[in-house]
Amino acid sequence: MDVAIVEKEAELFNKMAELLKVMANPNRIAIVRLLSQKGSLCVSQICRDLNMKQATVSIYLSRMSRAGILKCQRQGKEVFYFVCEEGILKILQCLSSCVNCVDRGGD
Repeated sequence: MDVAIVEKEAELFNKMAELLKVMANPNRIAIVRLLSQKGSLCVSQICRDLNMKQATVSIYLSRMSRAGILKCQRQGKEVFYFVCEEGILKILQCLSSCVNCVDRGGD
């Protein structure tokens, strides 16, 4: 196997693992799901809908924004977040299907 291909794959696999690490938190998954369902929301709306503290939500939003999963847009004093990487929704759907399959005993 060509060494350049292996190195390129290793770089891709590392990036994939980093993206999964960002999403490896039930609260972050809940935030992405909420935003996918409701569209653009401000921090206070996310906190209210998920019954979470603002400091925690802000940290999660910042991390997911840095990872390129979310983007934000300022409207006056409020900052609204939305899912900008639709691929993450497909990943979450696949994970949900896998969990359901495992729960049923792998059929």
